[in-house]
Amino acid sequence: MSAASPELSRPLRVGIINLMPRAQTYEPSLLGLLASSGAQVVPVWLRLETHAYSSTDPAHLAEHYVPYARALGMTSLDALIVTGAPVEHLPLSQVRYWPELREILGDARRVTHGVLGICWGALALGELAGLEKTLHARKVFGVFEHAVRGGGGSEFGLGGTSMVCPHSRFAGFSRDEVLRAERAGDVRLVAEAAGAGPAIVTAAGGAVVMHLGHPEYAPARVAYEWERDREAGRDDVDPPNGVTASGQMPSWEADSAAFARAWARGVCARRARA
Repeated sequence: MSAASPELSRPLRVGIINLMPRAQTYEPSLLGLLASSGAQVVPVWLRLETHAYSSTDPAHLAEHYVPYARALGMTSLDALIVTGAPVEHLPLSQVRYWPELREILGDARRVTHGVLGICWGALALGELAGLEKTLHARKVFGVFEHAVRGGGGSEFGLGGTSMVCPHSRFAGFSRDEVLRAERAGDVRLVAEAAGAGPAIVTAAGGAVVMHLGHPEYAPARVAYEWERDREAGRDDVDPPNGVTASGQMPSWEADSAAFARAWARGVCARRARA
């Protein structure tokens, strides 16, 4: 499917469950990633009824975010994205909004043409795909070179044999567990990195995408998180992988755009077949 195809030029209505702290400051990062897809994305910001959003401006939330049921009542969603959240250290049973989110994710898998989870959002989708998260004693943090596996990469349409992407998390998927699920036909491992483990895993023929990294991050965000953790005196966070002492780091902009294009085209292709 070319970037100029009629299907890709039709607007994609994408519901976004933004669980990042200070939600309004994170929105431009995700919108930038979606803009790089080449698709005309219409974002629909979704609010969980059982989440406090304590660090987000209530006025902004009230003006720009709607509950999932209300969004579906307005018109159908083509896809759904769930972002990262600072709750990876908690069992899902202790995440207040997990029952609501689990129901939404299950419904979105049935009624949309693609569901994408980023960082903790990927871990949440993994739970529904039978993958349990594994906690890390030290933060997986920095910029990593990934190997793109042939079979999974071609299924997802990512192309190439390698990609660069930042990570920032204390949890992930066990590679052995992912490969076991892959042998059972439940998931596909698309990309992985030494020091970061499985990074992109798909399920349901590519309709469900779990990206454990942060393709939407800008270099300034990596630098900010390192300063934040260092000033907090955290002894479980090492200096960011792939970043020099002077702050230089590899670029992942092109690889993030390739990921966004692959995801959007997959959603468009499934919508066209529906």
